[in-house]
Amino acid sequence: MKRVLPEGPVWERARAEKNWSVAGIGETKVPVNARAGIPMDREAASFMTFEAAAKAANALKKRVGEINAHIDQINASRSPEKQFNQHMTFEVAYLPRDGSSLVVGDFDKVRDPDTGEIIADWLQPLIDDPETYTEISVSGTGLHILTARHSDDHGTRERNGAGLYASNARFIVLTFNHLEGTPTLIKGALRARQVIEQRTGKAARIVNATAKLGAALPEDQHDASLIPDILRTLENPNQDYDEWVRMAHAVWAAAQDADPKTAFEIEQAFYDWSAKLNGEINDDPTRLWNSIKGVREIGPGSFYYKARELGWTPSARRNPPPMRTTMHKWIDKAFDGDEEALQRIARFMLTSHNSEDVAFVMITAMAHFTKIEPMKMLQYEIARADKIAASDMEEVTNGRGE
Repeated sequence: MKRVLPEGPVWERARAEKNWSVAGIGETKVPVNARAGIPMDREAASFMTFEAAAKAANALKKRVGEINAHIDQINASRSPEKQFNQHMTFEVAYLPRDGSSLVVGDFDKVRDPDTGEIIADWLQPLIDDPETYTEISVSGTGLHILTARHSDDHGTRERNGAGLYASNARFIVLTFNHLEGTPTLIKGALRARQVIEQRTGKAARIVNATAKLGAALPEDQHDASLIPDILRTLENPNQDYDEWVRMAHAVWAAAQDADPKTAFEIEQAFYDWSAKLNGEINDDPTRLWNSIKGVREIGPGSFYYKARELGWTPSARRNPPPMRTTMHKWIDKAFDGDEEALQRIARFMLTSHNSEDVAFVMITAMAHFTKIEPMKMLQYEIARADKIAASDMEEVTNGRGE
């Protein structure tokens, strides 16, 4: 296999991003620790530039026998359903986090690995007139189209042999086994996106109908830059250790979504807030903060809920909050198995006091399966409700006439 790296400004930006990891290739493809080769969480594994990941993958390839022996030792103490698979080799992988330069179109079982023939008729137009850099997948039966991120690229969806990787819901192993006849330059891929949307049945976004509606969750309603000031205004509660740790995780999660300057200010504000606690914490807030590596069960929204419990009252904002259409992104992620996205949706539906908001999420979710535009559902029900109301009014009017 002759590897041909992509070219162009999109690639130069992407290769410098710390969104790269090493993947172990065996019965499955899993992100691994770049030094030990043992499977690990995709978020934690994706911290390298492309060059660093490629160097680590090459080093692990030379030690694959030693690593598999280590995996056997680890599996001896694990239950069968939690055992790791052995690796055949290692390759670089990319995690297209929100805001990354690169997104990847993925097409499964579309190529004959022996002849190289494209066996999916629906994909042939993209091969006859290629738009951007295209590579052959690890199995040889699939293709990856590397393209620049668009402003409306959110979530990761894959159905009917086609998908677009545009979020941290999934990582993707890249081979750089360039498909001959396609560009080496990474460019836009409008027609590829259209094919993917057709194959996945992606629901149309509702913009006009939701433009006046507010954000779904507290973290969508408030700017992270406000958190330091919020912490400074909180009362001096008699916190126990567990509550203090929970607040630390919530504040830490909020800081991860902020710019570096704001994240630093949030961290310092947490230290100041911890110093004035009445409870007997007997622990160093700096040590606690540095020990946090990732949070799943606790998100940024937990901070705002906790702050309200401690007396903070959100003030009205001059700028309108993000639209309810942001829930589309989380619905997409939830369908792709993203646990955090499902938690956000569940929390929204359990805490929302607006039945219309809950109905909106449920209808949008169902639209993914029915392939019916949510707006059509809403328009039908509105018309139906109008007819029922008119019929009821007619009966009341007739009754009064008698």
